[in-house]
Amino acid sequence: SPVIPAGQSFFVQSLSSQPFTMNNNVRIHSNELFTKQSEAVENTLRLNIEAVNYTDEILLRFNDTATPDYDPDWDARKLAGSAEAPQLSIVSDDNEQLSISTMPQKEGELIIPLHFTLNTSGMATFTGSGMETFNPLTTIYLEDQDLNKVTDLRTNAEYTFSHQAGAAADRFRLRISMLTGLPDNQGVMPGTAFFGNSFLNLQVPEMDGQTVEISIYNGVGGKILHTSMIMQGLVKLPVTPGNGMYIVKVIS
Repeated sequence: SPVIPAGQSFFVQSLSSQPFTMNNNVRIHSNELFTKQSEAVENTLRLNIEAVNYTDEILLRFNDTATPDYDPDWDARKLAGSAEAPQLSIVSDDNEQLSISTMPQKEGELIIPLHFTLNTSGMATFTGSGMETFNPLTTIYLEDQDLNKVTDLRTNAEYTFSHQAGAAADRFRLRISMLTGLPDNQGVMPGTAFFGNSFLNLQVPEMDGQTVEISIYNGVGGKILHTSMIMQGLVKLPVTPGNGMYIVKVIS
């Protein structure tokens, strides 16, 4: 094969007088798989939105050296697409809309606001991927604040909803509770609890399938709820909280 020096242009001319066309006769097919080294990047979540035959996607990842503000070394600003397409972005702490957001990794629950717009009314579907790149005990939820619905993306990667043109752009947010180390007391299991409207949302992954006793106490030790149930994914308990601290105890 000829070597083309760098910086030089060239062209190839057919020596045949017949025109050259591409058709199925020039296809090459083999059952052998392509071999390519690929490794999943740890702690990386992709969230896709599909509506009116268009899609948009955001990427959320975690790194100890990142910050919650926009950082051009780690993040990418949102670039708007077609006016008819859904537009999805992550809102940084300094109110920038990002298509790629890198955040610091820390224990505890992280609430990440999303910005979603669509100029037409109709059905739309979120699809999450990459949940397997996180610690198995890290919980990853998509929250629909309008309907007070919380979807565990680990157990159900899709969420379909009805959208009305002109609706508020801050309807959705991600809730991620990360575990970066093991607790000293191995008898204590990591879990997630948060209030939404008049419900306590609760999940303890290692207790799934077990019968548990759940108690909720206010800041002065008064018991405001006690119930027994079988834990299965994210459970919702009817509670109307006031301002202050609450203690949730789950015993299997």
